[in-house]
Amino acid sequence: MTYQSANGEIHALENINFTVSEGEFVCIVGPSGCGKSTL
Repeated sequence: MTYQSANGEIHALENINFTVSEGEFVCIVGPSGCGKSTL
């Protein structure tokens, strides 16, 4: 995943896989600005 910021392109994640199956609950947590919404 690549994120474009005012300082240029940031490669946030490489070679990551995850599966969310029907009925599962997933919570992404972290401090403000860490990329939760981008993910």
